[in-house]
Amino acid sequence: MLRALDFVTATDKGGVDLWSTAANEDWHEGCRIGRNRAEQTIDFIREHQDAALIGRIINTAVAKQDSSSVLTGFTTRISEELIVSAA
Repeated sequence: MLRALDFVTATDKGGVDLWSTAANEDWHEGCRIGRNRAEQTIDFIREHQDAALIGRIINTAVAKQDSSSVLTGFTTRISEELIVSAA
C-alpha cells in the first residue's frame, strides 16, 4: 500500500524505506521534489486515513540525518496544508 508513494522503497530485509532520496545539488529542484512528495503523502493520508504516516516519514528522514532541500520542500508543503486545514 505504501508503495503507492514513489519515494517509498523496499529494503533488503523485507521492510520499507519511507524516505528514499538521492542527493540533489539544485536547492530549488530539491524543494520542488519535496513538495511533490508532500502532495503525494497528503493524498495518501486522505485516502487511507493514516495521519501518523507524516511522523513516520519525518522520523525516517531524521534517522538518516537528512537536511536536504527535498526534506525542506516536504516539510514546508505539509506545514502549509496544516495551516490551511486549521483555518
